[in-house]
Formats: sequence, C-alpha cells, structure tokens
Amino acid sequence: NQETISSLRDDKAMLERTITDLKTSLADQNERVKTRDRQAKLLTDTIVQYTQQIESNEYCVEELANQLRESKIHNEKLEVNNERNQLQLGRNKEDMAECKEQLQLYDEVLHTVKTKMLSLGSSLPSTLKIVLKQLV
Repeated sequence: NQETISSLRDDKAMLERTITDLKTSLADQNERVKTRDRQAKLLTDTIVQYTQQIESNEYCVEELANQLRESKIHNEKLEVNNERNQLQLGRNKEDMAECKEQLQLYDEVLHTVKTKMLSLGSSLPSTLKIVLKQLV
C-alpha cells in the first residue's frame, strides 16, 4: 500500500508538472497568437494605406494624362496659329515689297514732276512757286 501511495504521489506530482507545463505552453501560445494578431492588424493597416496611396496615385496619373491631352490640344492649336502667322507674314512681306516698288515709282514720278516744274520756273504763278520750293 505504501508503495501504491508513493507511486500515486509521484504520478500526482508528475501530472501537476505536466499541467503546469501545459499551462505555461498554453500561455506562450496565447502570447504568440496575440503577437500574430498585432502583426496581422499592422499588415492589414499597411495594405489599406498602400491601397489608398495606389488609388490616389491612379487619380494623379489620370489627372496628369488629362492635362497632357489638354496640353497637346493647346500645342496643336498654337502650331496651327503659328502656320497661319507664318503665311500672313509671307503675305505681309510680299505686300511690303510691292509698296516699296510703288513708293519708288512715286518718288521717280515726283522727281520728274519737280524737275519739269523747275524747268518751267519763271512762267509759274507765285503760289505754285512757293509750293514747289516746299517740295524741293
């Protein structure tokens, strides 16, 4: 009987140690679960943040694409206006050359008229002589 009691005490002590070890193991596992839960929450929050950044970046990219399209359209309009202006400048240069030619012809005619009037000199009325002097 004594042996049985001693054996039962040993078994009881061993079971108590096993229970203590199991409780410690369970507490450790609970702590690891809590740590993993915190890590999972942090990871989830990070994913949400990155998702929001991606959506924001997509919006920015879309806005930049719209601005680029608008800039291209504006550029095309400027190029068309530039071409028109270049054509008009060419026409203006042609007109200017014609005007210079006409001015040269008018100068030649005026010089001829002055020369003829000067040769008539004394036979011109006095008012015409005054006008002629102003022209010369």
